[in-house]
Amino acid sequence: GGCVRAWIERRRGFSGAPREEGDPGILAASGLVAGEGLAGVLVAGLVAAGVAPRSMAPRIPGANGQSLTLLALAGVCGFLAIAGHRRRESARQQG
Repeated sequence: GGCVRAWIERRRGFSGAPREEGDPGILAASGLVAGEGLAGVLVAGLVAAGVAPRSMAPRIPGANGQSLTLLALAGVCGFLAIAGHRRRESARQQG
């Protein structure tokens, strides 16, 4: 959805100052929610078709899997923090 919106805004020529409704944090959060929903529908379809099992053991069990999950979560949080910082810096330089 975010990619489509950016493409449409570029085609229509919206190149002015960023508007509040174009907040990248909201866009990223919406993308995560939509992606999770689409993944859930895909997995449900695969289970219903008998392609995937209803449950399975973790691919990386134990403390290693938990550490990797926390590292991935920290990476996403870091990405969002850096994006927000860059946006604030850009707004400060323009205004």
